[in-house]
Amino acid sequence: MDNWWQTPSLSRFIGELVESLWRGQIVLLFTPKRVPSDFIQEFKARCRTNDISDFETVDFGQNSSNPLDVIYDHFSLGELETYVPKNIHDVFGHIPASISTLLIFKNLKLEEAEKKGFTEFMGHLSHYYRTSEHDAHEHKHKLLVLIENGQLLPDDFSPEPNFERKVFSQLANPLTQHNGLCYYLNFENGNVMSELHEQLIISLARFDLELTEQLVQANSLLLDKYEEILNDYANDRSWGDVQYIAASQLTSNEKWQRWSEGILDFDGEGVIYNSAFLQMHGQSNEIKRRMWVAMVRTIFPVIEGVRHELVSSKMFDFKDDAYLINRDNPINNRSDFEIGQIAYCTKMKYIHVNCYDRQRRKRIFDLIKLSADIRNDIAHLDIPKKENLELLIQEANDLPEILK
Repeated sequence: MDNWWQTPSLSRFIGELVESLWRGQIVLLFTPKRVPSDFIQEFKARCRTNDISDFETVDFGQNSSNPLDVIYDHFSLGELETYVPKNIHDVFGHIPASISTLLIFKNLKLEEAEKKGFTEFMGHLSHYYRTSEHDAHEHKHKLLVLIENGQLLPDDFSPEPNFERKVFSQLANPLTQHNGLCYYLNFENGNVMSELHEQLIISLARFDLELTEQLVQANSLLLDKYEEILNDYANDRSWGDVQYIAASQLTSNEKWQRWSEGILDFDGEGVIYNSAFLQMHGQSNEIKRRMWVAMVRTIFPVIEGVRHELVSSKMFDFKDDAYLINRDNPINNRSDFEIGQIAYCTKMKYIHVNCYDRQRRKRIFDLIKLSADIRNDIAHLDIPKKENLELLIQEANDLPEILK
């Protein structure tokens, strides 16, 4: 795997773009300010596998107000021996007629007053595509329009039968993120701590692939340094100048403006804020909630494994008082004891541990307390210390031998 765009869901996004182009659609791709360079590379590679092998990029630069003039000059149509009128039909009719040419319009830096002119141009272009003498889609130029920086929004374009409006997104599901981490970034995942780091990266990065790579570089320092890493990332993008507003209170324009900055992405009907932006603006509870998801997926199973070993061990003798710690809701079976209840009962001596080796006994009691404390931390959205997590995992691995 050479880049993120070869992972399943992101590859599907590119595949949908190429399919729309091949069907003869004019694809309007709305992109944020920062688009990974390997996106266009992978997009072109996918085009080549679909017999679209020639690419022509028309860079509008600062001259976006008259798109037809820019295209006319780009292809030097004024220098042809025959006169070419400046209208959609003639201009596109004289563009080199390779059936595999893909035209990419980029750098559409439009001012407010220029939006109407460009949308009118796109409307004329749509009409030309519908009425073109070339009936077969494969004989038409494929046209991808990169609309950058949130200056034009999808709603600025009236619905046209051969417009395809798509929004650039790096939003990936956990499987895609896992595949990218393992097969692109070669992230090693061989034990519970590395699994925890992977889940933390997935929960924190969400749709931001560049942030994913930053978090991977932190590796074992992630738990200790996540606040610093996220703050530095947000500062590098000058996100401190953008006000935090709860997602439910954002207007449509505010959402798009933040999307263009990489501050949020769309997820179905809702939006997801970038973790770095949340960290910069003091939204620590949401950061902890995202980290909580990672802890639940990786650390809770370890604690549950400890609990299972303890209630299954013949070394533990549960007295009657243990079953009655909540008289309104007594416990019927020793297998139903939670780790916090086991910790309480051992402290109150409602559970007798038949072990006379002081060192082993201490390790058992310390592990019970540590497991209960970490579970309590996670349940209250507190981040356990890395050294405590490492000790929990090590002692949990040794517990079956200790209980023999």
